[in-house]
Amino acid sequence: MPRHKVHRRLDRLILGREMPHVHLMKDWPYRVLGPRHRVVGHDMLTNILIGLLYGRDAFISAVLHDIADKYYPVKRGGRRRRGGGRAYR
Repeated sequence: MPRHKVHRRLDRLILGREMPHVHLMKDWPYRVLGPRHRVVGHDMLTNILIGLLYGRDAFISAVLHDIADKYYPVKRGGRRRRGGGRAYR
């Protein structure tokens, strides 16, 4: 899972501004579930709800968050995991 810095940079690149509240909302289950937190909140329904609450850019940011988690998987220590991550199940 990339650090929030990666998510914020991706937001700036695509949207022109950061949306940290979106990433905090998507990753809050980490406190309870740890590394398996993606089973909650990393799906299209959650992205749509975020979009309804915060607008179009927040929806795009939420989708980018899932894409980054799937294609930029990182272990602690900053090294990439083999095999990629699974944002959707």
